[in-house]
Amino acid sequence: MKRCCRALALASVCLATVCAAALAAAQGAPDTLRSRVAPPDEEVLQAYRDSGVPNPTPHTLTDDEWAKIDAAISALPELHRHVLQQHLRRLSFVDVPPGGGNALTRVVDPKAAQKQFDITFRADLLHETLTEFLNFKESGIFEPDRSGQAVTIEAGDSSALAYVLLHEATHAVDAILGISATPNSRFQAGIWLDRTHLAPPHDRSMIQSTAFRRGPKTPLGKAQALYQALSHTPFVSLYATAAAGEDLAELVAWEQLATQRHQPLAIIVKNARGQITYRYEPLRSSLVRSRFPAVEELLARRDW
Repeated sequence: MKRCCRALALASVCLATVCAAALAAAQGAPDTLRSRVAPPDEEVLQAYRDSGVPNPTPHTLTDDEWAKIDAAISALPELHRHVLQQHLRRLSFVDVPPGGGNALTRVVDPKAAQKQFDITFRADLLHETLTEFLNFKESGIFEPDRSGQAVTIEAGDSSALAYVLLHEATHAVDAILGISATPNSRFQAGIWLDRTHLAPPHDRSMIQSTAFRRGPKTPLGKAQALYQALSHTPFVSLYATAAAGEDLAELVAWEQLATQRHQPLAIIVKNARGQITYRYEPLRSSLVRSRFPAVEELLARRDW
């Protein structure tokens, strides 16, 4: 009798475990993606070396860093979690010098019938705020001059990792669903002619020739004019102008940050005396926000 009861209890525990696992998978629980966190393979490390990064090293995660990863995964939209559950092979972190690249989303085998991705992050992202991350990234497109002008970005003290994971996961979603590659879609019409060419009138704007689009660095004296030009476009950031895929990733990430987390974003230009001469808040732009319904429609898709 005791043996029968123990067997029944064991069966109940096993059934509860199976049900919990099934429920977790159905709900897209963070644990199903947490298990993909692992050191990068040699091909990923070699990709960093080939890009000029010296000695990329797998990063050993601390308990505090694991908590930040869990939070970032939990904040992903359902569409992103589902695509990653089906197509993410590995999520990794590497120690690289500043400027060594923030993230790398790589197709494991381009010839495979089902795409699998490795997403690798610069480990310092785990300790950077979004404000710190954006300021360092934006500074790379400007060149100091005698104007004394300075550009700063204010985005609060939220985690940079949450934004970058959402951005990179959108690249995976895009690769699976073919969004940015669809001609005349809601994300392209009147904005992009193809993957890299801006549609008129954006192709005649200052945004056409920044370092994000492989142009020369912009003198800081022209920063105000550059951001004023950006304010007349539907791009949420200058980085969004790099390519249609980056535009989509930026738009989805910032739409979610704005609508779900009430994330602030302000671009500020100051003169040599430290006085604010221009302030632009892309998330309040009517041109940018007019694209938010297309993002909401995308995130509601269930044709996985």
